[in-house]
Amino acid sequence: MSTKYIISTIAVAALLSLAVCIYAHGKKHEASRLAQQWTEDIFESDEESAVDSLEPAYDYVPIEIPAAIRNLAPEGRWDADTLCVVGERVYYHAYVEDMPKSLIYCGDKVLVETTDLAWYPETTNSHRFTIKSGPRTLKVDFSDAKSVARLSTLASRHTGYDRYWKHQFADFGRRVLYCLEVDYPRPSVPHSQEITKWLTDFIISSNSPMEEVVNDSKHIYYENDYASASQYKGGTGDKDSLFGYLSQQYFDSVKKDFGTNLEDYPYELYSNMSLRVHVSKERFVTYQVYTNDYSGGAHGFFSISLVSYDPVHQQEIGWGELFKPQSFEAVLKLIEAEAQKDEQYIYWNAHIQKGLDFVDEDGNPTGELLLPGLGLGEDGVIFSFQPYSIACFAAGTFHFTIPYKTLKPHLTPRAHWLLQQ
Repeated sequence: MSTKYIISTIAVAALLSLAVCIYAHGKKHEASRLAQQWTEDIFESDEESAVDSLEPAYDYVPIEIPAAIRNLAPEGRWDADTLCVVGERVYYHAYVEDMPKSLIYCGDKVLVETTDLAWYPETTNSHRFTIKSGPRTLKVDFSDAKSVARLSTLASRHTGYDRYWKHQFADFGRRVLYCLEVDYPRPSVPHSQEITKWLTDFIISSNSPMEEVVNDSKHIYYENDYASASQYKGGTGDKDSLFGYLSQQYFDSVKKDFGTNLEDYPYELYSNMSLRVHVSKERFVTYQVYTNDYSGGAHGFFSISLVSYDPVHQQEIGWGELFKPQSFEAVLKLIEAEAQKDEQYIYWNAHIQKGLDFVDEDGNPTGELLLPGLGLGEDGVIFSFQPYSIACFAAGTFHFTIPYKTLKPHLTPRAHWLLQQ
């Protein structure tokens, strides 16, 4: 047996193992494309027989998505996976590749629509799934109609808010997209003007291709020269004016970065931002912030975080407003304990403590604590970790909720006031 044949066999086995792992996490269609591409890269023409042996296992057949579903984003690039089949009913997960739109549907009926959906099948029952959207998680049995109906609660809209969704394509010889989605309060919502003004400032200051959450739990973005709240001259409540300003700034930055040489452009570029109401109370409002950007490279970068705003004092709520400084380490210990209960987290990384310490370039802890971003939920504080922060990029984001009653000894007087509804 030749060395070349042995190496080819090992490579094939590795590809098969990789595809199985990705399939287990609801990425069957990606496994198909990745395995086929990597096979073509690894094997030369004289190993075609080995490549051909993979083809039946990795054939990818696109799903014909109903027109009623495609019309939700007619200009988008749709893709879909089959979740499961129950009798004559087939349940699908569909998403738009370059827009913040992901949904589960059956026939032409949308069961849930949100910016992001992650789903994990149970190994013992093909009808049962764990389905996540940001910090919310549901166990769904697709053979039970009542269980399926609960999907609508995963990303339900809040009364008193109107959803603004708009996108624009530019053509520089390559397709470039800017997309914005925001839940704006109606006048009937307490402090609606203050919330709208904060949303405008937050969106402008956050309009950047890359994002990372750092020590003070604020959203700190990489430097950019195309988004400044002081430069925006439109009205606070003028949604179209704000969108026009942001999209034009983004397109101008693309032209500045890539010029007119099409060979310098990636295949496609996009920048998406979505702010959906997660909790709305009289003394605070919490938004789920989803960003997804691609400016070249192996893949884009996305984040799913929560931000809470106190419209009475007109201030975002972070660690300093919620917790006593001497309690920070105790709260981190609570987060660590909660993470150990999460099966998906344990699958990717069983040592969360390594992600709660800043480390130097050699990987040694510096003694400085990493305080994750947070948001006030219905029943507790939700702590969010972005890709790369405590696990690899493929693991996505993680959200751990600590009940308010558990955190009570660590809360500041301001926090007690916020939670007194």
